[in-house]
Amino acid sequence: MKKLFSLFGNRTERRKSGRRGVIHTAWVRTASDPLPAVGVLWDVSDGGARLSVAQPEALPGTVTITLKRDDTVGTVCRIAWRNQDQIGIEFVSNADPIRNLIKQTAEQT
Repeated sequence: MKKLFSLFGNRTERRKSGRRGVIHTAWVRTASDPLPAVGVLWDVSDGGARLSVAQPEALPGTVTITLKRDDTVGTVCRIAWRNQDQIGIEFVSNADPIRNLIKQTAEQT
């Protein structure tokens, strides 16, 4: 196990702000689909987050994230990176709902 972690030891941290570990359901909306897709938020910072989603390759470059399925307004995000089952998102506008989630999580720990 130690060897596995050493593989990542040389990675350079590129985030502008520290990340906070959270596990929270998120809803991903796109301009072309009226129905949101479900995802899970991880490692949220002031500037962005890591999000597990099905078929990340099918998402456009910009998505809107909401914390409740029926929310009509959410956080507009730019997809910064993608892998097999996750995306990295950068908050573009209206990040207050997700930033408030970080604060609530910090208060509970």
